[in-house]
Amino acid sequence: MPDRIMSVDAGFAACGVAIFELVAEGNMAGGAAEWTPRYLECVRTEADKRDGTYVAQDDMKRMVEMANRLDQLRKFHDCKWLVAEIPGGGGQSARAVRAMSMCSGMLAGFLAATGIGYECFMPWDTRKAAGVPGSVRTGKDVKQIVMANMRKTYPYFAKWECTVTKVDSENVADALACFVCAKNIGQMIGHITPLARRSP
Repeated sequence: MPDRIMSVDAGFAACGVAIFELVAEGNMAGGAAEWTPRYLECVRTEADKRDGTYVAQDDMKRMVEMANRLDQLRKFHDCKWLVAEIPGGGGQSARAVRAMSMCSGMLAGFLAATGIGYECFMPWDTRKAAGVPGSVRTGKDVKQIVMANMRKTYPYFAKWECTVTKVDSENVADALACFVCAKNIGQMIGHITPLARRSP
């Protein structure tokens, strides 16, 4: 049975990814076990600004690159399940709305092509799971709270973020918060955890 889950903060230019593994205390089978991050990455795509490249063509290329990298991580880490924070649909511009729609479409295509089991959550649910008070509205304040609480929850993240950019760490923090959300209000993790604990 599966003992690794991919948690994704779906994004257009940057996609936070956290691979979780069910680890028994002292690595002893049958001991107390907890889902622990084993690998973190922010998948990035870059715009092609060469003359003659249409935006629509470049958008497609970037979404294919994102999906391919997610599939590489899925295969390498043998993930059978995925939890994801998906865009809520709001945006400050038509371009932002378009980017979020493409991101959701990319993720839907990835899930359909791979057959991986999944659950999706909304940004406000992951923020709540990450300990962000409802009174906090500004993006900067939200990011700071999520980052601080994910450092406390997952010391591995606190070490990892020292090696990457701030943008990368913010996206991965959201992926970690998505996993916390999935444990709190989702059904999938609660269902597969006992099965993973019994796997050889």
